[in-house]
Amino acid sequence: MSIILCEPQCAGFEHAAFNAALLCTVGAAFPDDEIVFFAETTHRREIEKVLISTQAPPLQIDWRAAQLPTSRGLRRLPAERALVQSVLAVCGSTAARSSTPVRGVLFCSATEITILALKQLLRSVSAPPGIHIVLHGVLRSLEEPRWRKPWRWGFSLRQALRMKHPPNLKYIALSQSICDYAARAEPSLKDNLRAIDMPRLWNSEVSTKRDSARARFGFFGSTAKGFAPFYEIARAVKSQNLAADFSLVGFLNGRDLQCDYNENIVAGLSRAPISQQEYSVRAAAIDYAVWPANAAHYRLTASASFLDALDYLKPVIYLANPYIDAYAQQLGDIGYRCETLAQMQNVIETLAREFPAERYEQQRAALLRGREIFEPTKIAPTLKAIIEEHS
Repeated sequence: MSIILCEPQCAGFEHAAFNAALLCTVGAAFPDDEIVFFAETTHRREIEKVLISTQAPPLQIDWRAAQLPTSRGLRRLPAERALVQSVLAVCGSTAARSSTPVRGVLFCSATEITILALKQLLRSVSAPPGIHIVLHGVLRSLEEPRWRKPWRWGFSLRQALRMKHPPNLKYIALSQSICDYAARAEPSLKDNLRAIDMPRLWNSEVSTKRDSARARFGFFGSTAKGFAPFYEIARAVKSQNLAADFSLVGFLNGRDLQCDYNENIVAGLSRAPISQQEYSVRAAAIDYAVWPANAAHYRLTASASFLDALDYLKPVIYLANPYIDAYAQQLGDIGYRCETLAQMQNVIETLAREFPAERYEQQRAALLRGREIFEPTKIAPTLKAIIEEHS
């Protein structure tokens, strides 16, 4: 049999780590199946880099080029329909030339327009019994004020979800906590949404040694998710001349590009994307990963940055949120949960004054033990059950 995957919106390195791990999860779930993957050319190259650098098990992948939509809002619809049509057409041709049918189709991400295009086409096009869509950040739009973003004028995710639903179309959320909250936020999802943990391929060369007398705190990922309060905490701690250093493990984007940030407060204020090698160097150099983002952001969105912290075995200092809270309960002592930014600053000051070496190593050990729940081989049985539910 065969499984067809499609990444309908990401180019370059965006979601490359996730899609590489998802490929390995599919491969582990269905080791005898042929895998066909539609991906934009630069995205394919980044996925292949991840597979090589993490020493992933070999996969036989039939790569197909995907022409990604460039417009926003409903203007995406013709291009989205064309891409979805090409995927469904391969389903038919694969089934025709093979003695065994297509097991299913898995869209690695989606916009609300992807869902609209699929629902329109599935009214008239023959398709496999199981089509699944992984929902990433698009779920957050369920909490946005109506029409807040111009490119969503005229259509929304909520509208797409409430359209007549094909019986062979299902959605996947990237944690049980997100799945539960999304079903409460949009009741039409209740019978059509399933959950898996976000799969991850771990860095095979992570140092377990600290080489600094100073406590080092890093901000992972997109600066839109709480970098400003991280910078203000760094400024306050630095003003006390404590043995603490702060750095950005990533690059400035969005509104942060216009801010007058100082390298003496937070190091690594890159204004352009950095290489994976540079990202790894910065991540390895810190002791703690700090998350001052609004808790509401993680009600409906999984955090690749959280998995980055697990990848490099960095205990977390985070504002309480349902996504990390759920995993902290499973993994044990993996860092410091803070109710307020003031408490977060107090924790950082305490660590800078007296570094808790023994507890730190215990936390890193808990991260190393617990992170196996995100490995493709652990997630594969759940994904297999979801896909086979309609095959």
